[in-house]
Parts: sequence; structure tokens; C-alpha cells
Amino acid sequence: MFKLKTLGLAVLALAAVVAFGATSASANKLGHFVTTGTPIPIIKTTQSPTHTLEFEIHNFLPGMICDKHGSEVQNEKETENELILFLEFADCYTTNNPATKFAITAKGCPIWIWAAAGTTPMTEQTSKFDCISPIEIHHPQCTIKIPSQSFNTGVTLTPILENGKHTITLDMNLTYTAHFEAGVCTMLGTAQTGTLKGSLTVEAFNLQGERANLTAT
Repeated sequence: MFKLKTLGLAVLALAAVVAFGATSASANKLGHFVTTGTPIPIIKTTQSPTHTLEFEIHNFLPGMICDKHGSEVQNEKETENELILFLEFADCYTTNNPATKFAITAKGCPIWIWAAAGTTPMTEQTSKFDCISPIEIHHPQCTIKIPSQSFNTGVTLTPILENGKHTITLDMNLTYTAHFEAGVCTMLGTAQTGTLKGSLTVEAFNLQGERANLTAT
């Protein structure tokens, strides 16, 4: 589990740059993520058969999904300006060949998400891949790297109620730039585009592991 107060100077410095961008950009980043009554929440993302993420590389590979992926971050405040996901992936494969597993690594590239003020399920939210090291896809035919980049659309937040607690369905449809680094894919050129799409459930818990409320306002 990542703890925001112990991420280290490099990440905190990078966070300061992102926070400056949040105040100077034209996108609406004035909302908040709130865990009412839980001052030190643990924010987790979970997947299910209907809530999962898929990487695509346009004009080369079919969708790439992972049997296991998620994020767990301990926040230090009840109200935060952003949601930060440190996604970890395991047992990844293309949708047309589930028997061939490969690695996707993203620990060095958290995804930042801001909520717009007065957000609704239809509001397009602002997000960023905030990479110290890029997301890397180690497909048998290609090593692909996805660097830092920002998005003004492609994320929505839908409030839901689970087990009596407010939580959020996070939907993504982000078109990103990518680089082919090694493998037969480089014959197509190194600069490429792809899409990260799908959804996750974002939940809050207290330090005792009990469910807490999480809302975007």
C-alpha cells in the first residue's frame, strides 16, 4: 500500500508541479474527493467481470487486459483535491490469446484524477499520467512505453451505494501516446497511439478495514 506522506521527495516534487498545473489550467479541477467522518482513509480500486481496464495499441494489438489489477493508497486528509491511483497489474494477456501472459508495470506512473466542481456522472474529468518512469507493456512481440501526459476528457465519476456506503465507479476512455521500444513492432515506427478504457470501483476504508463513504463533489 502506498502512503502519500511517505512517497519520497521526488514524487512530492512532481506532485507540486502537477498541483501548479491544476490551478493554472483551464480545465475545471475545483471539486473534491471526500471521505466524510474518516480523516485518514485508505482508497482502494477493485475490478470485477464488469469493471476492468483494457489497454489498446491502435493498428497493432487487440485489447490487453489483466486478471489482477488494483490500487491501494492511504490518504492523509478527509478532503483531497485529487484521487491518485498507483495501479499494479498481474497476469496480463491479449483478448485473442489468454494463454500467453506478459507483464504490464505502472508503479512509477500514478494516475491523477481531479473532480470538477459540481460534478455529475456526465462530467468529463481531468486526469494525468504522472510518470517518474513510464508505464511499460512487455508483450512478446513488442516492448511499449507510455510516458507522462495529460487529458482534459475521458474520465467520468458515477456515485453508487454499496453495502450502505457511498462509493464511485470510475470510467476511463483515454487516448494516449505510446512508443514502441523493441520487437517486431518497431517496423511500424516508434510513435504510436492507444486507448486505456474500462472501469473500476473506487472505495474508501478506515484504518480498521471498515468501509467508509467516498464522494466526489
